[in-house]
Amino acid sequence: MAALAASAIAVTMIGSLFVSSNAQAAAASPNIVAMNCKSGIDYFQFDVPTSDGDSYCFAYAGSLPLNIADVDYFQAGNNSGSFTYLDPSTKTCRIRAFTKGDYSKMPLVDILSLTIISDN
Repeated sequence: MAALAASAIAVTMIGSLFVSSNAQAAAASPNIVAMNCKSGIDYFQFDVPTSDGDSYCFAYAGSLPLNIADVDYFQAGNNSGSFTYLDPSTKTCRIRAFTKGDYSKMPLVDILSLTIISDN
């Protein structure tokens, strides 16, 4: 983790995913964490259609600002909550709620944040 200034931005690199936290950003909870997708099926998962089949998984309740480009699928696992994404057709931010077991293929979208309110 690289701290840029005492009260400024902290950025963590997880694979090719940048996870940022900022005192001025929407209250990021320290409880939500990025997980290795191969270690469980109960995690919330975003998929990016690349030759490597990139997947980003998260566990536990909380909120986290994200910047994941070109996501085409999500799977809620045992989680409920919502994520914010940039709609490519209208160039507007939209919120997608999800419940336990929910999954969906979608057009390529950029994920801006994730909130998990229940992880059981």
